[in-house]
Amino acid sequence: MIYGAAGAIGGAVARAFAAEGAKLFLTGRLRAPVEAVAKDIVSVGGTAEVADIDVLDEQAVDRQLQSVIDQEAMTRDLSAELTPQGIRVVGLRPHGIPETSTMREVFDVKAAGMTFEQFEDYLASTTHPRRVMMLAELANMAAFMASDD
Repeated sequence: MIYGAAGAIGGAVARAFAAEGAKLFLTGRLRAPVEAVAKDIVSVGGTAEVADIDVLDEQAVDRQLQSVIDQEAMTRDLSAELTPQGIRVVGLRPHGIPETSTMREVFDVKAAGMTFEQFEDYLASTTHPRRVMMLAELANMAAFMASDD
């Protein structure tokens, strides 16, 4: 399951997972762009289903969050349940990837009194390697973690 599958991060991760043979469930705020990603994946022999969820809709987010809470540590529980069947469960949480357009659209760094470059430096300073992750790194790591390698 990939949230924000029509965005730069989600789309890259979806395509990387598809290249590894994963069956995908793609979500996004607007159905049409998510369907376009799914169409790309299906056109090269992949499998993808589509649903829409607007993460900017507080009630939709609350419903999604409650479903995760109701299921108590979903990634761990799913892993314990599915690993014996040969299914790997992975949860990735990127800190922020400034090369995506969403970072510039969502975050008003000027209102925070800094330039976008200063914001990038701030993000980097809050990570262990002291740098921001690149989109390709996230997508490749996601595909690797889900692979047999």
